[in-house]
Amino acid sequence: MEPKENNGFTYRYSVYSHSLPNNIIGAYGNWFKQQLDLGWDGYFITIMFDNISGSIETKIQVMKKDIYKVYGKVATRTVRNPRSGSRTHLLPKAIFVPDVPAYKQSECDLRDVSVNDGIHFHGVMVVNNKARFKEPLHLFMTDPRLYVGTKICRIHVEPITSKVVFVTDYAGKAIKRERFPIDDVLVLPMAASELPTRHCSQARDEHTRAIKDIQSSMNVSDEVAELIYRSSRKVTRSF
Repeated sequence: MEPKENNGFTYRYSVYSHSLPNNIIGAYGNWFKQQLDLGWDGYFITIMFDNISGSIETKIQVMKKDIYKVYGKVATRTVRNPRSGSRTHLLPKAIFVPDVPAYKQSECDLRDVSVNDGIHFHGVMVVNNKARFKEPLHLFMTDPRLYVGTKICRIHVEPITSKVVFVTDYAGKAIKRERFPIDDVLVLPMAASELPTRHCSQARDEHTRAIKDIQSSMNVSDEVAELIYRSSRKVTRSF
């Protein structure tokens, strides 16, 4: 991991081929479009946070854990038992990516620029239209009671009705520009095959299956599939 200066802010990026971030975000965009074509409802999400002390790495990890807590509440509203293997295919699917305000936006909201060095998260989420929601996701997720006990200060959600590839590209622009490493991407949900296991041989088999599943659904290379797989394992399951 190497530091990189940009407009006075030190970003971290992994030493990968420059084409990899573009390929990964592009794969997510195409995959989310497939979900909308299948009838799932899509949403663009922006999550802002109260001040979090510590290094950039610490801030990112706290943010990801709090996003995961919120996702857990959304998941339980979608599926009665989200840990049931038979219901996994009905869980909301999402990618959350860190971002910082563009330089030209810095005068719009001084708080958003100064708190946490401007770091926030964008996300794209798809929800099965047969989920047991009593209200649309963009109303449910913006309720402050949803993120009590976290460092989240507000959530903004907009339904996606078109241009999902463009929206996903926008959400992942900081990864494409190498302002943050691919490892900072949060992919949800975590599959059962991606959870730790006591037996190494079983872990290797499940790792192989997970990689093949990613390649099958997204049509990406081994390297891209491996990075996507790693991104989905960064937060401990909590629901």
